[in-house]
Amino acid sequence: MLRHIFLSNIDNTFRGLRVALWIFVVVLIVKTAQNESVLIGGASVIISADGIPLDTFSLEATQTIVSLWAFLGFIRLLVCFLCFLILFRYRSLIPFMFVFLLLQDIGRQIILFFLPITSVGTPTGPIVNIFLMALTIVGLVLSLLPRGTVQAKSS
Repeated sequence: MLRHIFLSNIDNTFRGLRVALWIFVVVLIVKTAQNESVLIGGASVIISADGIPLDTFSLEATQTIVSLWAFLGFIRLLVCFLCFLILFRYRSLIPFMFVFLLLQDIGRQIILFFLPITSVGTPTGPIVNIFLMALTIVGLVLSLLPRGTVQAKSS
């Protein structure tokens, strides 16, 4: 299984189940939209999607939080662009990128467990992120299954 993630030969041949490619695309589109909305919408996205009460902070603190969110959104957007490059040019690396995205999501959850962010209401951001993490796990498993596995078991 590890040889399907850490390849010795990188090419544009995807060896997993085709549905994993579609899951990869869905995850990338949602993550890209999330990161672009933080860069464009800034404070309103932080308030609505993440439930952070920016209006209770000083102007300086609000500006700092919005800037940090924008930095994080930009870095995550670069990861998405790398994923799109891999999707169109180096498909054999898709299982590796599923692992990378999953580690990023798990790391974020661990950090938020030990350093929680105070939020108000029921923000949708954490729910969407948990759903994306579950979808990433499914995509990883399907990307590691060789083609023909599902048909061979059903006959």
